Parts: sequence; C-alpha cells; structure tokens
Amino acid sequence: MSSLSVPTPAAAEPTPVVPAPAVPAVAAAAPAERAKTRRSVHIPALDGVRGLAILLVLVFHFSQSGYSNQATGVRLAVQKLTGAGWVGVDLFFVLSGFLITSILCEAVGTRGYFKNFYMRRALRIFPLYFGALIVAFGVIPLLFGWQPRYAEVYRNQWALWLYVQNFVAIDWRAFSHFWSLAVEEHFYLVWPAVVFFLGRRGSIAACLLMIVTALAVRIYRARYFPDLAHETYIWTICRMDSLAIGSLLALAVGGVATDLRRFARFAPWVLVAAAIGCGVLFRKHGSFSYVHQGIQAVGYTTVALGSAALLVMAVNAAPGGLLGRVFNAGGLRFLGKYSYGIYVFHNVVQHYMFDHVPIKGLQPLVGGSFWAAYGLYALIATGVSIGLALLSWHVYEKHFLKLKRFFEYRAPTLEGFRPNEPVSAGRP
Repeated sequence: MSSLSVPTPAAAEPTPVVPAPAVPAVAAAAPAERAKTRRSVHIPALDGVRGLAILLVLVFHFSQSGYSNQATGVRLAVQKLTGAGWVGVDLFFVLSGFLITSILCEAVGTRGYFKNFYMRRALRIFPLYFGALIVAFGVIPLLFGWQPRYAEVYRNQWALWLYVQNFVAIDWRAFSHFWSLAVEEHFYLVWPAVVFFLGRRGSIAACLLMIVTALAVRIYRARYFPDLAHETYIWTICRMDSLAIGSLLALAVGGVATDLRRFARFAPWVLVAAAIGCGVLFRKHGSFSYVHQGIQAVGYTTVALGSAALLVMAVNAAPGGLLGRVFNAGGLRFLGKYSYGIYVFHNVVQHYMFDHVPIKGLQPLVGGSFWAAYGLYALIATGVSIGLALLSWHVYEKHFLKLKRFFEYRAPTLEGFRPNEPVSAGRP
C-alpha cells in the first residue's frame, strides 16, 4: 500500500494566468491575493484513516500464518473475520485517489506542473522501494548467497524494477504485496495528464469511465475465468475503480478536504448500504475472501464506496465524538504516519518468521496455547515491521524529502479547481 505526502503549494509573485488545455482561461487574480503563500491544512483524522488501512492489512497477512483448512468453531470464525482484512488495500486506494487528485487540483496551472509532481512523488516513494530491491537482489545474495526457493523471483525481478509485477503471474513470496504499489504507480503516471488536459469535468467523466470499465472487466472475468481470481485482484484495470472513487470525491470538492462536509449527512447512509452489500456477499459465499466470484465482480467497488464514505465521516467527525476520538487516536495516527514503511517491510517480516519463527515454534514458550502463540507471533511481526519502518524513515527516507524544496508548486491556480488550501494528512 503506498504512502502519500501532500505538498504545501506556494503562490509565486504576480504573473499572468496561463490556462491549461481544456481549462477555460480567467482573468488574473488580484496581485496581493496571488502572492500569498498557501499552507496545507493538516487534518489528523486522515492519518487515522491510513492507520486503520495498514492495521487491516497487517491483520490480513499475519493471520495467514495460523490458517488451517481443518479449522472449526472459534478458529474458523477468526479466519473468516481476519480474511477480510484485504479491504485495507481498497481503503488505501480510495485515500490515495483523494489525496493525489487534491494535489493535482491545486497544482493545475503552476509552472513545472508535471516535473514537480513526478519529482515529489519519486522522492517520497522511490528511495524505500528501490532501496528494498537493492538490498533483496544485491546485498543479501552477496552476503548470504542465492536462495533456491527465490529462484523464480530472481529470474523475474525485472518486473519489480519496472513496476509491472502485477502482470507477471508467479509466486512473488516476500514481494507478493508489491502489486498494490504497481497499481498506484500506474495511476500516478497517467492521472496528472488526465487532470491537466481534460480539466475538472473531463476528469470526472474519466473517473466514471474507470469505475464502469473496472466493473465490466471484473464481472466478465469472474463469470468466464473464475480460476484466475488472483490475477483479477491485482490487475490495474480491475482495481482502478477504488482510485477513481477517491479521485471523484476530490474533484467534487475541488481538492479541498474541509468542503467534504457537504457530503456529511449522506456518508453514513452510503456506509450502511455498503456494509449491507458486503454482508449479502459474505452470506452468499460463506466468507469475504477476495477470490469469490461475487466479491470480485461487485465487492471491490462496494468496499471502495464504503471507504469513501468512511473518509468523509472521519474528516467531518466532531473531535469529542466517538468517530473523532477513534481517528484522532495517537496509536492509529502513528501507524498512519509510518504506513508506507510498515507496508513495504511487513510481508518480508512475515515470510521470514513463517520460515524461521512459526507459530508452532512459539507454542512451547506460552504453555502450548495456540492462541497465545498466535498473538505473540502477530505482536513480534508487527513490532519488527514498525521498528524497521521507523529506522528506515529516520535514517534514510526523510533525507530525500529535503530535496522537495527544489520542486515547489509556484503560480496562480486556474479556474476549474478553486484556489483554496490543499489538504494534508500530515505525512512524513
């Protein structure tokens, strides 16, 4: 799941407004107004939303170590419950679509629009991503030799370097979760041009087309290729509806998160409807696994709609209310702040522990109890993942972000995307 950092655009000295293609030209804003430096609005609840997303992903992956085909009773119920943790990825996608489109709404018409966007994204994402690949395919083999069980991954590593691993059907083992990073990268490559050339209305139409296309492709594949469920789950064309729904939300408010209040009274009803839809699918299939046909066909979109509603509710929640306290809680916001690093490292930790520190190996330490060993396993895996993310951020990643000052958005914003303050989730 990717990490998002929302920039702090700053207006330049008064200059004429030069409209982007497909965006109507308008008179230049007052010089004093255009010269103001706009600051990001920090909305802590968005860190909480991201924290919930990474928590769901951790539950989903770490719980697989205790999976059993012979499970019954409580253990079977827990497997079914934790097996729905994949929805955290869709929550990430919706949030990514919303935040990235918010950035682009603010940046349209600025000097160096494309260069600044891509460089700022690269400085946030590439150091850790490619650093992990260098360690995995360079440092570790050099120090410990090639691992035979990773032979297929070694042969196909080119796909990881090119961000096309979600189109290569192999067992990626410790990199199996990188598919979502590829999906987001494909979105980052294309979406800035869509927003720039098509403007607001055209971008809204593009979002609707993406949603319809993803639904149509998944319905077709679920009907005629049910055995290719995993490929359907990770293909970019099949997952772009979640990103589009988040983007649509940003376009509806011109990239201003505080304006989401206009949807506040509808969001709970959308969330309830999505929950009912998911409940119907759960009852039909007996679980909420992403491989079931009905869930492939319409479940992903249903989850994305519910995620968008939850995002609106979190932003508009009263600080003293239940929802406000949940999404502003320090623990959840902490997880959200370091979610990118946690996401990158957690599956590597998971595979190492599965091979070297399995749940069965921990049972003697806790009196033979499966549940105690299960909990200890998850606690260790989570702690190590967070520790690696913290270390990576403070020792390595954050230094690249100092270079962002060379890629600030500076210029007036065009009509079509209101020149209001952009949203910030307080990302590192």
